[in-house]
Amino acid sequence: MNLDWEDIHWEDPNGGVIVLHGILPTVVLPNSMRPRIQWHGLGLLASREEEEIWAEEEKSEAKDPGINLDSAILNGGLDSLYLEMLTYVEGLQVGKFPDPEPRRLHKAARTHERPVFFIEPGMEDDDWADFLTKEAHAMTRIRKLIKIVFTARRWRKLTKKVRSK
Repeated sequence: MNLDWEDIHWEDPNGGVIVLHGILPTVVLPNSMRPRIQWHGLGLLASREEEEIWAEEEKSEAKDPGINLDSAILNGGLDSLYLEMLTYVEGLQVGKFPDPEPRRLHKAARTHERPVFFIEPGMEDDDWADFLTKEAHAMTRIRKLIKIVFTARRWRKLTKKVRSK
């Protein structure tokens, strides 16, 4: 797996630079991939509720390490398949909860009293809640679920074949 992507630096016409920092969810990035720049604020593609979710995940991980990963894999779906695939990648710390890179940057911003902007609306936004409901319905259609099951089976068979060689 190639992890040699570069952050995108966008010069804001109104002044300053916006850095788009790519991550892999649940993966602890190597130090070489962490931004080493001076920054003044943080924007996260998440809602404000994410702070509460991170706190709960930290509590549950402290009580039972790995419980969030196990739960996510057992829930099924594409996220489950993604997490299961990542666990086979050697040399990476994967399946970590709360999501390591956003949480690390969030903690740094709070520690140094930098502003944090949550880009997604919260659940109090009716239009956003309707959108998420429609998305959930689309993801749980029977055809979609069956397709995911067969994709997961094919992938598991392929990995067994590769591992046995």
